[in-house]
Order: sequence, then structure tokens, then C-alpha cells
Amino acid sequence: MNWEKHPLLRQAWVTFLSVISATIISTLIWNLYHGYSLRRWFLLALLSLLVCSFARSLLRRYLDDSIQSTRTRLTTEGKLLLVAIVSFALLGMNTGSNLLYLSFGSLMSALIVSRLVIEVSLRGLKVRRVAPSTVVCGEECWIEIWLRNERAKSSHSGLIVEEDWEFAKSAGIFFPNISPGETVGGTFALCFTKRGEAKLSRLVVRTSFPMGLIEKMSYVDFEATILVLPKVFELSPSFFQDFQSVSAQQGSPSLMGQERWDMIRNIRAYRPGDPLRNVHWKSTARRQALMVKEYDRPKPQQVVFVLYSPVDSTEEAVEAAVSLTASMMVKLASGDEDLALITHTKKRIDKLVIGDGATLHDAMEVLALASTGGPLNILIQKSRALLARRKMILVSAAEKSHPDLTRLRSSLGNPPVYSAASGLRTFSAKELGV
Repeated sequence: MNWEKHPLLRQAWVTFLSVISATIISTLIWNLYHGYSLRRWFLLALLSLLVCSFARSLLRRYLDDSIQSTRTRLTTEGKLLLVAIVSFALLGMNTGSNLLYLSFGSLMSALIVSRLVIEVSLRGLKVRRVAPSTVVCGEECWIEIWLRNERAKSSHSGLIVEEDWEFAKSAGIFFPNISPGETVGGTFALCFTKRGEAKLSRLVVRTSFPMGLIEKMSYVDFEATILVLPKVFELSPSFFQDFQSVSAQQGSPSLMGQERWDMIRNIRAYRPGDPLRNVHWKSTARRQALMVKEYDRPKPQQVVFVLYSPVDSTEEAVEAAVSLTASMMVKLASGDEDLALITHTKKRIDKLVIGDGATLHDAMEVLALASTGGPLNILIQKSRALLARRKMILVSAAEKSHPDLTRLRSSLGNPPVYSAASGLRTFSAKELGV
């Protein structure tokens, strides 16, 4: 039966079961003593009220066919108080001492009042969460939480808001008091250890105000997705020396867009930091001010990154290959290089060209979703479409001798291959802070 479609029927059913269970327990306790006493029935009535309240919460929790939006439980102090209440009740029934009855009534009143107050403690409270759309793997990101008290007269006190999942790095945010009509906010940190899509499900708002005996938790559903980008590392100088030598052997233009010293593009005024070797002495003597030469730059190297990891690649090697590709693209993009990326993501081949309707951030988002395997023939076909006018670089998580990698390389004209099967130790100098 779908209880969500019949909330009134569900409430009536749960209340009925709670009363039945409380009546059975009260009858069993009364039969233990076989006697009629006004004080005894008063004690049984109070115990029945307490049992009914907690039985109703327990049954509501297990009869629902959906995730509970609220939950009430005893704190450690509340459990100790409950033990004391039961002890005083049993001692009062056995001895008939008025002092024990008075102690029992006082403790029971505190527990009942706490239970009644906690039921309305979270009413009139609205919660809003603001999360970033993208974060970097391994770095902290900050989640904003905003609470608004929509009550007209009463305040909310002693609230704690937590993120209900494993990536939360803090115990939550504590809000001591929220006045009527007031909106307050706070932040807490999350840290994602894996790239890809991370789903934020729900927040937990809990309070044990005013007595700390009973805690009520309310689960607020917020479906949001954060894209975790791969880590970016600073590549070692020796790596780029090898990278430049491969480019030179293939007769390609300067990879990092270096200036050509044989072609002067312009003469301009000297700026702090310009090398003195660029001073144009004839113009300097004529204008009586330092003038420097600006040299022409060749057309940036057009580079296509093909990221392919076979199905049998290890997770560590795949992450290293993705981070290596991201690090190379970030380094080359700083030199105004014309870059493109082709890789397999979620049962399809993604292809984008930076500058042709795509940005470096778009490339990082594609790398965040990069996966292993995929149809090799389609990858070869889409890579060949960009092969005619660009230099191609193949990055993989597999060894260079892997059959699929060998086939892919031969189909693309034997481009240079960078294998991350042994990790990033041989490529990186340190991790970049983003």
C-alpha cells in the first residue's frame, strides 16, 4: 500500500497500532500486581502516554515505504533519564513512598514536556543550499546553507545542519538562535576524493532544544550534482624537453609559440621587464626614449589529445592518465596553443576543439567524465578527422605494448604515446593549487 497517497489513513493506522501496543503493555504491568490503586493507575497512564509516543515514532519509521523526512530519538541524557523514571516507578509501586512518586512525576513531566516541545521545534523553518557546479578533486569546496524562520512570534534555537554523506569534513553548522523572520547562513567544507559526478542528496537539520533529552532530525531533500574535475600537476622540465624534441623531430612549428627572431612585427616604447637585447637603438636615438622590438610569433601548434584507456586498466593508472592529459592541456593553453580533445565518456566519444566553441574548462569537464573502454573503431574514425591539420598526442593508462593501444597508434600514424601505467611520478614535479 502506498502510504504517501493516503496521509490521513496512515496517521490513523499508526495511532491505532500505538494505542493497542500501549494498552497491552499497561495491562501486563497491572496484572503483575493484581490490585486496584488510583496512584498505580496514574503511573500506568503516564507510562502508557510515554510508550504510545515512542511506539508511534517507531512504527511510523518502519511502516513507511519511502525515506522518512523526520526522525525522533532519545539522546544519551534522555536514555539515562528514562532508566531513572522506570526505576522510580518500580520502587514507588513496591514501597508506596510519596517521595518516590514525586520524583517519578517530576522526571516524567520533564520527558513529556521535552517530547511535546520537540514536535514543533522545526516547524516554520525553510532551508536553502548553495553548492558550486564544479570542484577540483582533492580540494575543499564550500557549501552555503541558508535558514529562514518564517514564524511570526517564536524563535528557532539550538539547530545543527549537516551534510548527510561521507565527504563532509566538518560536524556541521550550529545556529544558536534564529529570530522570527530572520535569515541566517553558514558554510561547511566538503572534499571529494574521486573525479566525476558527485550527487548531493539531502541535508540533516537536528535539534535537542530545550532540555537535550530528545533529539529531532529532519531530512531535507536537495538533489544536486557537482562535477569533480581531475587534479592538475606541474610537469617536470625534463618532460617538456622531451615533448619539444618530439615536436622538432616531426618538423612541426614551435610548440609553445616562441617568437621568431628574424621577423620584426612592431616597435614600441620600453616597458619594465623587457629584455635589453630587444632595444631598437636607431629608434631610441631618434626619439630620445627607449624603444624595443616586438617579434612575430608563428602560428600556434595545433595539438589533438587522444585519451584512451582499455577496459583492463587499473583505476590508479586511469586517474594518472586523466591528470596527465589535463596537466598538458593546461600548460599548452597558457601558451595560446590550439588544442583539441577526444576521449570516451559514458558510452560515447566526446570530441571538442578549444577555441572552436569550446574552452579549456569544457575540456576539464570532459576529462572529469572520462572512462575506460569504449568502441575503438569510432575513436579511430573521429581522431582521423582531425589528423590532417593537427599534431596528435596519445595518452593512455595502459602499457605501450597493449594490443589495443598498438592498434590505435598504428591507425593514427604512430603519434607519440605517453603511458601513465606507472603513475605520475615520472611526469610531474608537484601538484598545482587551483
